[in-house]
Amino acid sequence: MLFVDLLLIGAFLIYSHYRKKWDKENREEFLKELGGMKETMQEMQKEFQNLQKQVEALTKELQQQRGEFQKFQQELINILQEFKQQVAILGEERMLSNEVVVDRKTSQDLDEEFNKSLKGKNETNPAPGDGGEALIEDIPPQRYRGRSGSFYGLGDKKQQELQENKKVIPINLKKRDSLTKTKNAPRKKRM
Repeated sequence: MLFVDLLLIGAFLIYSHYRKKWDKENREEFLKELGGMKETMQEMQKEFQNLQKQVEALTKELQQQRGEFQKFQQELINILQEFKQQVAILGEERMLSNEVVVDRKTSQDLDEEFNKSLKGKNETNPAPGDGGEALIEDIPPQRYRGRSGSFYGLGDKKQQELQENKKVIPINLKKRDSLTKTKNAPRKKRM
């Protein structure tokens, strides 16, 4: 019994001794870890301060660039306004120059120019079917020639003379239309 008590007392003493030693080691390690954490916190604070300084420098640069951009934008607006004014002035000058040219020309001058432009053109060429007059050179052969190839009511000699002299000949186009109508009339069926 005494032996068991002695063993228990010895085991308790050994446990308490090693417990104190373990607690000391753990405390030292914990303090070391705390010191390391303090160092890391200080390093992080330094890095944060450096980042804050960089951000401040960037904001200053951005403000400077913004001011320069606003100046450039204002210069562009001024240039555009000057350009619009110059375009308006040029348009007014052009309108004035056109008005001067129009004022110089009278109605008689305009009539003379119109008559000159009409010279050399055939003014007597009518639309087909209205019974007017037409030049021989203006008549298409496939429309106004007969079966013999000559014009209606004219001989070959007369036709050649008119072609050589290029005179105006009267042609009754309504007669031709009536011929085409009778020619193309539907046939009656035989019983």
